[in-house]
Amino acid sequence: MQSIFRIVTGTLAVVVGLMLMAVIGIYLLFWSSLPKYDGSLSSNHLKEEVLIERDELGVPYIKAKTRESISYGVGFVQEQDRFFQMDLQRRAAAGELSALFGPNLLEADTALRVHGFRDRAKLLLKNLPEHEIDVLRDFTRGVNEGLASLKTRPPEYWLINTKPEHWKPEDSILVIYTFYLDLQNNPGLDYARWVARQTLPDEVVTFLDQPSHSWEAAIDGSQLLDTKIPGPEAFSYLKASGPVKDNKGIPDIVERMPGSNNWVVGPKASVTGSPIIANDPHLNLGVPNTWYKLSYSYLPAGETEYLEIHGFTIPGMPGIVIGTNGNLAWALTNSSLDVDDLIILEPGPNGFPEYKTPSGVSQIQYKKEVIQVKGAETVSIEVPFSQWGPLLVTHLQEKNEFGTGQPIILKPETCRHS
Repeated sequence: MQSIFRIVTGTLAVVVGLMLMAVIGIYLLFWSSLPKYDGSLSSNHLKEEVLIERDELGVPYIKAKTRESISYGVGFVQEQDRFFQMDLQRRAAAGELSALFGPNLLEADTALRVHGFRDRAKLLLKNLPEHEIDVLRDFTRGVNEGLASLKTRPPEYWLINTKPEHWKPEDSILVIYTFYLDLQNNPGLDYARWVARQTLPDEVVTFLDQPSHSWEAAIDGSQLLDTKIPGPEAFSYLKASGPVKDNKGIPDIVERMPGSNNWVVGPKASVTGSPIIANDPHLNLGVPNTWYKLSYSYLPAGETEYLEIHGFTIPGMPGIVIGTNGNLAWALTNSSLDVDDLIILEPGPNGFPEYKTPSGVSQIQYKKEVIQVKGAETVSIEVPFSQWGPLLVTHLQEKNEFGTGQPIILKPETCRHS
């Protein structure tokens, strides 16, 4: 009996010991991935000292002589605190999430590859003013050297068993595209307008799609008169479809839709005697937070006093998006822009892939996109393009899901407020 007891207790001791060692090992692994907040590091990319301090809440304060060195510091601290978030942001726009999470994200990546955002980001970067390119390059160096300063990869990459990839200058532009995807819905809106024109009376479409209202305050003081509300006769065609439900009041889903605001209070109207600015960027709260708070100061060219700026950046971007320099404050709200059109392609004399254009018959072209997939083979897709842009409907069959018999494409155009 005593021997059995010794075997059981011995086995339990071994199991507990192994579990304890595993917990300690995991703790040490994650602890070694934490960034270094104290001490000093050297960099071959810096021509001057960059001082990074943090307050009791961990909010960084960066001081350097030049704006480029500040960008390096911003990249360094963002990597320390938010690199995985930055990685997700750039991959979400580029259609590269499958490389982190496997085949489950392949469908989402395929849909985003239609836009070719990484190629567009590279092109945009190439055409930026040189001083803005320098800012992004120094920011990128700060991110990558911050990543290299870690003893081991950030903990999120251990959990998904993947190694992080270096940041690139165009990745900061991809972060902006991610927010474009979050805030804009132009293809869906244009398609809804097209359906409305096919199914609703003209006066109803005019009312629903009016550009503005008399109660909106335009910056230049101009006004647009309200469109006349259609009478019941405009909806008489609905009788053939059966009775219409009596809807007293606004539906719940409309009540829950968020509004927007952006306003300023002058110093004479505030209790403290200071002006107040408020805004609504339309970005949801999350964990980690969408915003990254920090402050920095540097010497602008030709100045003798340091310029201090306090506010919020977005992880992956070097500038303060919402903030103040002590004399001026800036903020933003989302304004939907009409930056694309939906066009129905007409087939050429021989059918698709030929299609008609104002200058004659052209042919649909294809661009190859290669998608890396974690734990699976690389996937190659062909993205169809017309002279106006990518096709939203990729199957060129006799009658597509829109019921038109033609593919629908996106056509970029000059930005304008909608």
